[in-house]
Amino acid sequence: MLASARRIAVRAPSYATYARERPGWVFLIVFGRLKWARWIERKLRTKPTLQTPLPASSDVDSPDADIVTRRLHSDGVCEGFSLSAATFEEIRTFANENCCSSRDADGMSFLPQDVAGANHERSNDILAGYYFSAVERSDAVNRLLVDPRLLAVARNYLGQHAKNIRVRLWWSFPARRFDDGDLRRAAQDRFHFDLNDWRTLKFFFYLTDVDEFSGPHLYIRGSHRHRGLRHQYTLFHGQERGDLESYYGLDMFTSITGPAGSGFSEDPFVFHTGTVARSSPRLILELEFGPYDPSPSYRYGVLG
Repeated sequence: MLASARRIAVRAPSYATYARERPGWVFLIVFGRLKWARWIERKLRTKPTLQTPLPASSDVDSPDADIVTRRLHSDGVCEGFSLSAATFEEIRTFANENCCSSRDADGMSFLPQDVAGANHERSNDILAGYYFSAVERSDAVNRLLVDPRLLAVARNYLGQHAKNIRVRLWWSFPARRFDDGDLRRAAQDRFHFDLNDWRTLKFFFYLTDVDEFSGPHLYIRGSHRHRGLRHQYTLFHGQERGDLESYYGLDMFTSITGPAGSGFSEDPFVFHTGTVARSSPRLILELEFGPYDPSPSYRYGVLG
């Protein structure tokens, strides 16, 4: 009980901000985790439509429209996306030349290549460095926010016209000195689902090579469709891995690795987690699309 109370207390200020900025968020946070409520919302807000062909003009390559939508509905994730070489290089250069920041009480800013020096001034190592609103100084990122292929994929899956509601660029750094609070803030090694809105779709792009030792993304296939009652009627988005293994089976746990420039789309209601980078830093870009306006504080991930 004490641990649960601490988790609620940590999130309470963020929840209060979201509720103040968008009063309907309170209804979402209560009912949005329930499959029957999500089914009703989708039936009321969307209409069956034919799949929109994916535009050829894009900074992104991907599987065909019907393949993407089918995999998202069945698994919650579709791999096979990739950035154009020019777009990848532009974003990677931006990240190397600009300071990122930790998201803890210190709020330290530093160049990514100087993370070791930043750690010398701290008791715990920095697990993640974020660019927050500075990410929109990248022309390549701004192009992706309105990329016709990404918008078409989102519309096909969500059943409505979608717009960008969130953009994040961040590093995951190898670290030795960290605690449970650091892992929760960085959303690493903590399986959870996101409850950002009734329906959203995220795109992630690796901007460094990612193997099993450099912080791969993990998810549980089909967990956005199959959800036990105990995982719906719960106060918390995060769930213990052992409990999830017992319910879904180890064969449904999937790790996503890939070369720099590769990417995937994900329904964030699927159970997923980042992982701690063990051998080398990971740079990743996240773009989220949805049909509704979010809370302003949500856009760059400052609150989590």
